[in-house]
Amino acid sequence: MLLPLLAALFWVSVTVASPVEVVHEYGLGTTNSSLRFAPVTWFIAGMNLKDVVNHHLKISVILKTTDVNGRVLSVDVSHVDKLFSFAVDVHGGEFIFLVKNGAEKEIGKSDAVREELSDNVKNEFEIDVNPFEGTYTIEHNHLLLQGELSEKFDIYQDMTVNVTVGADEFTQADAITGCVFIGDLEVGREKLSLSVVEKTSGVIQQGCLNPCHNVNCGRGSCIQVGLKAVCDCYEFASGGENCESDVSPFAFSDLHSIVVNTHKFEHQPKRIAIDIKPTITDEIADINGVIFSADLIDEDNRKIELGALKLVLVQHRVDLKLGQKILIELTDFYPVIGFQRFMVYISYGEKTVELHVNDVVKKAAWGLDNPEAGIAFKDDIKFGHQTANGEVGVEGCVREMFVDYDNILFTHTEQLAEMDIGDCDAAAASTPNNSDEDGPFVEIQPKPELGESKPTEVSEFAQPKEETESKCLPKEETYCRNFVKCIKKGENPQPICVCKEHYFGTYCQFSSYPRSCYDAQFFGDKDKGVYKLDIDGSGPLEMVYALCNDGNTTVTHNMPPAYPIRQQTENFNKFFVISYRTFKEQKALKMLIEKSLSCEQTVDYECQRAPLHFSHNSTWFTAIANPNSIHQIGTTKDTCACSGSHNCLNKMKCNCDNEDVPGLTDHGVFHNQDAGINNIYVMQNHEEYSGTGKMTLGPLKCWGEKGHSLAHTITLKNEVTRVETIEWEGEKLEFEFRTNQENIANLLMAQKGENWLRIQLKEGRKVEVMTSKDVKLPNSAEILSQSRLNDLRWHRVVIEIVMDELRFSVDKISSLTLIDSAQEVSAALNGSMLRFGNVADVLNDAALTGFIGCIRNVWTEKHLADFSQAFVKDAYKLGCPDLCVSNLCMQEARCIEHFDTETTSCECKNRFIHSGERCEKNINKDTEVSFHDKESGFLKFRGDDLTTNPITSNVVFSFRTDQKEALLVYAHDQYNNFVQIHLADEYRIVLSLNNISNILQCTVHSELGKEFSDMRWLQVVLETNSQRTTFSVNDELCSIEGPRHLSSTQISEYTNLLDEDIVLPPMPAGPVNLQPFHVLFVGGVPIVRRHHGSSFDKRDVFFPRSFAFSAKTS
Repeated sequence: MLLPLLAALFWVSVTVASPVEVVHEYGLGTTNSSLRFAPVTWFIAGMNLKDVVNHHLKISVILKTTDVNGRVLSVDVSHVDKLFSFAVDVHGGEFIFLVKNGAEKEIGKSDAVREELSDNVKNEFEIDVNPFEGTYTIEHNHLLLQGELSEKFDIYQDMTVNVTVGADEFTQADAITGCVFIGDLEVGREKLSLSVVEKTSGVIQQGCLNPCHNVNCGRGSCIQVGLKAVCDCYEFASGGENCESDVSPFAFSDLHSIVVNTHKFEHQPKRIAIDIKPTITDEIADINGVIFSADLIDEDNRKIELGALKLVLVQHRVDLKLGQKILIELTDFYPVIGFQRFMVYISYGEKTVELHVNDVVKKAAWGLDNPEAGIAFKDDIKFGHQTANGEVGVEGCVREMFVDYDNILFTHTEQLAEMDIGDCDAAAASTPNNSDEDGPFVEIQPKPELGESKPTEVSEFAQPKEETESKCLPKEETYCRNFVKCIKKGENPQPICVCKEHYFGTYCQFSSYPRSCYDAQFFGDKDKGVYKLDIDGSGPLEMVYALCNDGNTTVTHNMPPAYPIRQQTENFNKFFVISYRTFKEQKALKMLIEKSLSCEQTVDYECQRAPLHFSHNSTWFTAIANPNSIHQIGTTKDTCACSGSHNCLNKMKCNCDNEDVPGLTDHGVFHNQDAGINNIYVMQNHEEYSGTGKMTLGPLKCWGEKGHSLAHTITLKNEVTRVETIEWEGEKLEFEFRTNQENIANLLMAQKGENWLRIQLKEGRKVEVMTSKDVKLPNSAEILSQSRLNDLRWHRVVIEIVMDELRFSVDKISSLTLIDSAQEVSAALNGSMLRFGNVADVLNDAALTGFIGCIRNVWTEKHLADFSQAFVKDAYKLGCPDLCVSNLCMQEARCIEHFDTETTSCECKNRFIHSGERCEKNINKDTEVSFHDKESGFLKFRGDDLTTNPITSNVVFSFRTDQKEALLVYAHDQYNNFVQIHLADEYRIVLSLNNISNILQCTVHSELGKEFSDMRWLQVVLETNSQRTTFSVNDELCSIEGPRHLSSTQISEYTNLLDEDIVLPPMPAGPVNLQPFHVLFVGGVPIVRRHHGSSFDKRDVFFPRSFAFSAKTS
């Protein structure tokens, strides 16, 4: 009958965060805007020590801005002289809180909040500083930051507090521009009014009204920038103050450029956008060129150059680079005729950059050597041709060239005229957009008609659409979940939900946020900082915040360190409610604990004659994930950690249970379901032991995935093996796999009677989901991954059915398909058994073999598969050991795991160059030769010197040179069949060969910013097969399609002979009896003739200097 007693006697010590109370509203219009309130007095004199210690100073602030740098608030506290001060700044879009003593020495600084504060929405902060105990606390949007000052202040006299909003004339700090909402000061339980303004400077606006009220932006939208209204004309091909002027597309050649001076903008640019309709001909399949380039510098130390932020097209790839680093790479970019949309968005607060290519979005960190550094534009943004280094732009029609809200084609008409850049043809400049969806790496598939073999796919690089936009009705907005706005386009009455970042789907119902810090690390986010997490994925729980570091999730709470839970003056029972404020719902914290591999939470107890007495029910805890009460901080009930190691004083169960010994401590750790303490219960001790006890509860820390443990991971060792696991409810399913097989007939099957859903892997990159006809899903849907899925790394597959839409995901790529009824589909598959591997006997299809590889982390809506309890047919092993942990492969070879034999082998990086069991042999080693003489500097090999014919064989060699032109390799035979490889200039290496009498060529171009004549080693491979001839130089390549045919009679004249650099085989003066031969020249040839028939001596042929060579024919 303990609980009714507790309810009657316990005192609840809990503080619930209240909304920020706003008293004053001000608009700061310029960087010198400043508003200083009249000093207020902080009354301390005459208070007892206990009351002084609890006298915190609190102030509430709300900030709404688009600015990325500036001072928000300064507070100075003085008694005769300044004692301490603190300031709130936005630096590079991040929140910074800094405390200094009277000598201006830094004594406290909060961790930067990596959240974009320049997003023009209200960001709330509540700041609590206790100078007497040397602590501070900051609450921001449910995020709690706590810290300690390096100094404490023994102050027993009244103090003066000065509060300044905006610029600080003493530290010369510039103001943030935008709206600042501020509450009165609060000290202890007393409020000190800030109603009297003592001094203002710069542009100050009383109140903070929306400047966009009654502003007509035509087809554009109104944006608040600082205190001004700015019309954003992006996506509407218009310009002007009110988007009143139409802006036609302009025709750019690859040598045209536009220079935009960033110093004319009030703030650092965030958005750089351009639409390009590239010029594409039948002869030119690849598009190369610079879209824009801008030099960046360190924001704090502007002498430090960070390199150029550059967006380039390289053949079928889109690269966003900073200096020499590729931040984002989009492969398989094949533009069709029409405008392609490119947009780069810079987040100064999150220190990230987003690349939008049509409807594809990729995001990455800045990748600076100093992760805390900020960036700034040095001077200009250069679109197109880069005159400084000669890099060409992209040829084609250009429209929508924007830097932030500035339409460059409208504001830079003089530059366009000077460059003689004219309008594009209006008819050719308008191409409709195929896609209205937003969201990263998502293919949207329409609702299928039953019986269709496959849903129609929409290209990943869909084209923008020129359509008018209108708002949805309020009733229509209710269908959207995590959305920014609901719109309609053109004549289509169907509402379109525009999703918030990291949400996608027709109704924004699917989430791509990580579920934990370990999950974020799994998908490549390794930076330390505060992350947004979605613990239940696309489920109903709200977003949460946590500190991530190396895959560990840390969740803070509201209990201060060394908090007195027992005091001499108190003779009543208490309980303390622990609130994890960044997790609004306890269900989210419970799910984090249950799905993590391990969680822990430390606890420390300092006692002065205040025993814990767990066995007497004097102290106990409850935890969010544990239905039972916890009577220990050790490994066994009623004990502390010292008991487990037999180190407790006087062999007691806890050190502090020694009631007569003062100044003791106990330490313990709560593990897994015992972690996540949410209540601490403290019963009154006997009067003779009513001392002081202070408790410090550490933050909750979790890491790993429970589904990655041994019992939840299995290795299938042959294609006969089948694993039957758990039943699926038909709504959500996910698992992870790794394998080396290219084709897997059945990766997973969910089967219930005649109904089934099956997933298979094709060609190592394609994952396909298929269903039986009664399931009422499309017969098949597939995802084609840009990277290999049989690379022996773990890959995650997710299937979700939410709001009549099927999500099928592999890693970060998703395919969405609208369906008639989610309820009918779920009902058809509810209770289906999940089977991995061979299901040939289940569906009576001998082709449905299994696979060799590993499965783990199999989750349905409610259950995690335990393979130690599963039915397994044939060879298997629990767990999935990393067989390549002691990788002995050499020369960047790939270690291949063979799960069936538990052995490894090596796959050489370049099969032409490397060989041996561990790829230890390299044909380039110790085979160099140098050429120094133009007259005799070449090698000649006759047929007897060679094992195979160099004209028909694969040829491999490497070279380096500082010459711009050189003949590298030349071979011919008695019929004048030939092959030639030459360096045409520092940027081109050309392959020339004959097909009968027709001469064919392909050219390899150097990587942007590099040249071939820079004395670095270049690996050349010429490979011929029945389908094509492939020519590669390092990672760049070209090909000649189709089989090659050699002439069986002497060739006297060649057709299609256009290149003067081609060396023709020597022609006999008259009829001769031809004898079979072939000859190979390296580094040059003797006297030759050009294709017009005249001879020239060897000095006119291109020869390398300091040329090193190693070659092999096979």
